[in-house]
Parts: sequence; structure tokens; C-alpha cells
Amino acid sequence: MPAAEHPIASEIDRLRQLYLAGALDEALALAQALSLRAPDIPEILNIRGMLAYRRGAFAEAAALLRAAAAASPNDGAVWANLGAALRAQGDLAGAEAVYDQALQVAPDVQALHGNLANVLIDQHKAAAAEARVLEALKLGPRTANLMTTLGLALSHQGRLVEAEKAFREALELNPADYDACRNLGSILAGLAQFDEAEGLQRRALALRPDYAAGHSSLLFGMNYRPDLTAEQIAGHYRRFEAQHARGAPPPSPYANLPEPVRRLRVGYVSPDFTDHVVAMFMLPILAAHDKSRFEITCYAEVRHQDGTSAKVQALADRWVSTVGLSDQALAERIRADGIDILVDLAGHTTGNRLLAFAHRPAPVQLTYFIGHGMTTGLSAIDAFIGDSRLAPPGCEALFGERRVIRLGRAPLAYVAPPAMPEPQPPPALSKGFVTFGYFGRSIRLNEGVIRAWSVMLNRLPGSRLMLNNAPFGDPQTAALFAQRFARYGVPAGRLDLVNTRPQSRTWAAYGEIDIALDPFPHNAGTTTIEALWMGVPVLTLADRPSVGRLGAMILGALGLDDWITASPEDYVAKGLAAAGDLNALAKLRGELRPRFAASPLADPAGLTRSLEEAYRQLWRDWCEAAPASHA
Repeated sequence: MPAAEHPIASEIDRLRQLYLAGALDEALALAQALSLRAPDIPEILNIRGMLAYRRGAFAEAAALLRAAAAASPNDGAVWANLGAALRAQGDLAGAEAVYDQALQVAPDVQALHGNLANVLIDQHKAAAAEARVLEALKLGPRTANLMTTLGLALSHQGRLVEAEKAFREALELNPADYDACRNLGSILAGLAQFDEAEGLQRRALALRPDYAAGHSSLLFGMNYRPDLTAEQIAGHYRRFEAQHARGAPPPSPYANLPEPVRRLRVGYVSPDFTDHVVAMFMLPILAAHDKSRFEITCYAEVRHQDGTSAKVQALADRWVSTVGLSDQALAERIRADGIDILVDLAGHTTGNRLLAFAHRPAPVQLTYFIGHGMTTGLSAIDAFIGDSRLAPPGCEALFGERRVIRLGRAPLAYVAPPAMPEPQPPPALSKGFVTFGYFGRSIRLNEGVIRAWSVMLNRLPGSRLMLNNAPFGDPQTAALFAQRFARYGVPAGRLDLVNTRPQSRTWAAYGEIDIALDPFPHNAGTTTIEALWMGVPVLTLADRPSVGRLGAMILGALGLDDWITASPEDYVAKGLAAAGDLNALAKLRGELRPRFAASPLADPAGLTRSLEEAYRQLWRDWCEAAPASHA
């Protein structure tokens, strides 16, 4: 019987009105009552599904919406809702299939194309997502949601200038779109336009004060600003806790047995257990953990699992997907799993679960710098793990954590992929000119960095600079950076702005540069490691703790302290001196890989033992302080 003819049609109308008016509690009560009398009516199932979605019960929502779609297979809106529920659960392949099916039913519904584009972005299919948005724009007016999705698709391809235009249009269409504010702010930060970027991110927070993800973006961007002191940045981080984490209830007593020498349950929390540098550095640690003394659980905020995700799962004792779990639900799961030591690997990067840490689900909570390099600002986290280079004694006030743990060795280790080629001699020997290079993200290229690099180029006739990353391969974005160098007298003809892909071409490109340049005040990390392994010396400037000392930490582990500088003037002078002695440069390039291979940086087993010793000592400390009721 069609819904309009059903005896409870008027009550269904009432249910629809309550839902659309946002009276969700009343709508839920009525929907449950109606379901007892008419369990198979599609509209009731659909609204029940969306009510479950609104309260974060995504599995329940998907089940209800599947039932609604089965009862009304030609209703594109129901299929769209089901796709949203599956996406929220992290079932991206399922969501993509559902949206494809919905488009078979309703190919002219603009929003369906936009929804599918978002799922494609989640799966790192940015070009396909862009094509889908362009198809959607043929079907109807430009909307803020579609322009935001287009901006994301463009930004994932490194097309920052085009992405900026898309996000600006989204904000023109909907000035209250806090997500567009945040994304535009991130793009402008990537273009080193920090003042406007911060203004937009603050605007996003003003539009939605509980927007913790937006606040994290604001904080993360501050680390790249050359005009802020370490103390100022630390103060901003502490405000995050005051604004978002103070409402967490105090933890109830832990059931964890305070036995100092028992096997410990360690949980690692990250959105980056995928083809990401965090996983690259964590895989050797997971492989080296002493499983007789430590049980490892990986809590993964991973929507799109890949081959690297499978490797992490194989090395961990347990893999728990956190996608779709609220902060409280995740904290309850961690507590139920009996985790003794919980380790954050994300800081304020995208996808972090810091607010779950605010609930204190584990007796000992730590943050390991590997994924972010900076304090979390949370007093609910007991310690920041680094070393004396990253966090020199006396800088404890810069960390919101209760203490700083300084390992007695470099706090990271690198296992080079077997496909990496052999180091090459300095290309200047054959080309007759020196080529400097930087293969990292554009957000680090503030005005002071561009000025220093320009001075080096101007003082060394014939020298060149290669910038190699996704934005530099985009003509419009590359032109923007070329203009910034031109202001200091460096013509575009002396810049090689490229994006070498796949990764094998990027490794080979290290053979085209003589000296790698590390930006400041936020140093690079992975690109410095890769350059050194490829035999390319790196010039760094030791700036504010801790992300301003990543280069010093890495070079110090190799005994390359003479490549660590203390000021922009020292940086320029050292770079020019190194470029002027090609014989010494060639000798060093021949020594770098063997030196690296013999250093702590190539010793993941030693790093893992150091981490385990730190975990054990922190556990002993907790056991000594545990209430007598635990004994």
C-alpha cells in the first residue's frame, strides 16, 4: 500500500516534520512507535536510519537504510543516505558502490555526484573526484558544498591556486561554511600566506566554537610561522585543552593490575597506518617489539586501508578501526581493552583522536613526536617522547604534557626501501654549476627562507635551485613561487620547479642536486632522511623547539654538527662555503650512506628497546603511585 494511502500516513507526515525541524528526540520516539505497527514502510526506515546517523550509530543507520533501499529501490535519496552511513563507518568501497547504484536510479541528482566525489577523495582518487564534481556542476547551480569538494580534489593534486579559488567561491556562496574556512586557511598556509590563513581558521572557530578539528588546523599551522616565538605557540596549544578538553569527566579507577614486570598492553593511535611516513617509521618499531613483554594494539583512524595498512595489521596483536567512534566511545573501547600505555602518533594533524585521550582511558598516556613533532598541549598526556636535540633541557614549559622524555639516542630510525638507488657524485662535477634542492612541502617556504635561499643563489653565479613537490609541478602554483623569488632578484630560469612521480623518480632526482636545503623555523623530516641516505648533505638551522630542531636531531645523529647553523647569516655562509669546495662535497657524499647505515638512525631494534625501557619505567612509576585498592 503506498504511504499516502496507509492508515498512519498523517503520523508519517508528523514524523517527517519533526525530523526536518530538528526535534530529534520526539522524532525518534515517534519513529520507534510507528515501526512497531508498520516495520516495512520505507520512509519510516529512512528517517530512523538518519536519526541513528545523527547520533553516530553508523552501523545501525546502515542496516536501517539498507532495509529502506530494499523497500524503495528507486528512491535516490535513500541510496544517498545509505552511502553517507557507509562512508562514516569507513566502508568506502561500499559507499562508492551505493552511490554508483543511486546514480543509476537518479543520474540527474546533483548532490549524488558530489557525495560520490567525496568518497573518491577519501580513497585518494582526486582526479576522478574532480571529474565527478565537474559533472555535477553541469546539472545545477554552483553550491558551497560542491565548490568545497572541488577545492579538496584540486588541493590533493597540488593545484593550490585553483583550490584557493574554489574555496573562496564556496565561502561567497555560504559565508557560514566553517569547513570551507578551515580548508581555505590550510591552502593559504601552504602558500605561506599565514596571516590570512590564521584569520580564516579563527573565523571557522567563531562559526563553530566546538570545532576541534578546525582548532587543530589552526595550531598546526602556527608551527610554520616565523613571526611567533615558541612561548607564544605553546600558549595557543594550552588554549586547545581549555576550549575542548575540560569537559571530559575524571577517569574512574583503572582495572589494570599494577604489577611492574608483567606483559604490558600498548596501544598506538594514528590516522596514518597507511602509505604515509608515520607508518614507514612505525613499521620497523612494530616488527622489533618484544611480543613476550608487550602486546600491541593499533587504533586506526583509517578510512582507506591499503597495502601498508595490511603490513601494520600483520605486525600488531590487534587492529581496531576507530572510524565512526565518538571520542567517548573510543575511550571506552580502549579502557575495555585494558590498555596500559596509550601512545598518540598524530598530535594535531588531520584525523587525530586527542579528545579521546582527554578522557584518560589508559593509566599512562604518551605522545611520540614521529607524526607531528610538537606538543599536544594536553595535560591528560603524561609525557612527550623525543630527545635532547628536539627538546633541550630548560624548554619543559613549552610542552603541555606533564613531562618530557628524552631518549638517550636519536628518537627515530629509518629502514630504506630496497628500491632506492645508489648515491651519485655531486652533479656539479659534470655540470659545472651547483644545484641546491628542497623536496618538501610548500608551507615551509616563508619569506625568510626564500630570502636566504635567494641570497645564496645571487652570491653563487650560475647556481640553481630545485623545488620538488606536488605544488611545484602545477604551473599556476609554481608561477606564484617563482614570483616570490623574483622579488629578490632570482629569475625563473634559475629555478627547477618540478613534481617527480612516482617515488622512484623522486629518489633518482636526489642525484640531480648537490646540497639539500632545510627550511626554518619548521624543519623538514622525511626529506632530510631521504636526502642523507641518497648521499646528499643537508644544511639546517636549529631554531625553536621542537619542530625547529628536527634537522639538528637528524644531522647530530650522523656527526654532521658542522652542517647545523644557528642563524640565517650562518646558514647562508655555510651553504656558500660548502658549495665552493666540490672536492670535500664529493668526499662527503661518498661517505654519507655508510655513515648513516652505521648510525642509530639505521637501528630500529635499538630504538624499540629504548622506547620499551621508557614505557617500562613510566609503568613502574604508575604502579608505585597506584591506589592501595589495586594491590
